[in-house]
Amino acid sequence: MKLIKVILSILAAFFLLWVIVAFFSPKYIGVKESIIIEQSSSTIFNQVNDLKNWSNWDEWSRRDSLMIKRYSANSKGKNASISWEGEEGNGTQQILESIAYEKIRLHVSLDDWDDSFSNWEFEELLEFETKVTWTFEDAEISFFLRPMGFSFNNAIRNDYQKSLANLKFYCESQAQQNKKLKPSLIHTEAFNYIGKHIATSFEDIGPQMGKSYGELLKICSDNEWNILGMPFSISYINENEYFEFDVAFKIDNLITPPLGYVSGIIPEGETVSISHFGLYENLPASYSIIENWIEKNGYVKNGNSYEVYITDPGSEPDTSKWETQIFYPVLKRVE
Repeated sequence: MKLIKVILSILAAFFLLWVIVAFFSPKYIGVKESIIIEQSSSTIFNQVNDLKNWSNWDEWSRRDSLMIKRYSANSKGKNASISWEGEEGNGTQQILESIAYEKIRLHVSLDDWDDSFSNWEFEELLEFETKVTWTFEDAEISFFLRPMGFSFNNAIRNDYQKSLANLKFYCESQAQQNKKLKPSLIHTEAFNYIGKHIATSFEDIGPQMGKSYGELLKICSDNEWNILGMPFSISYINENEYFEFDVAFKIDNLITPPLGYVSGIIPEGETVSISHFGLYENLPASYSIIENWIEKNGYVKNGNSYEVYITDPGSEPDTSKWETQIFYPVLKRVE
């Protein structure tokens, strides 16, 4: 009987201690970590905004190489999702909000865990220097589990810190040659083109361009219009997740376009040009270089920029070798 009393006393003392610790333990699981990455906000955003890219740097994928992942049809941008089964548990993650180059919000659902939310913020401090902040929000921890809150927070914080360090290394290793590029002022001759106007969201740019270029190739073939050079596009609007542009081919004559298509002339004049290497998603970094050059050298923009796609992605699997020439028409600023 005495032994039972001792055991009960120990259990009571442990329970009392647990309750006292629970009163002073975190009520919520919450982690906020930041890192400075020497790369453009667009490059980093595009790495996080496509869920398939997470295996390049997230600590969970690296720790569990046998994890089974399933992605939604579109793996990037708003409504993109992933589900997984792994040694450390199963779960799903969905992008709820995606504002290009600024922030991403995700819903996270784990087995035996309340719904949680994850937030990313991208603040470009300088050219090729971005502050990345990753926040984890969770529902309230039940009272008797609160003493475990310190352990939960530390585990998540450790994984966040390692993942951000991996992301930093990966992004700073990508397309570094673009940081050394120097814009050139060149004189371009006028040329005719046929194109198709596209208004689309960030996520649908690739599919829309591929479909439209296929249509243009057929129209040019049916009408025996001679295509000169590589495909290009003319930019009109680039605002957050909304884009308007023409995909086009240079042709040898000015034509009357079929219904639903456009034609025109790119005029002769001075342009500032640069060659971008790497993924198309990272083009904003090269545009930033051009815009800074225009401002510093006393020029003003004189029309819409256009991009010429030198490399065929279908024949070159190495994305670091994809070359895109950017042209921006300019005039010398009148003082």
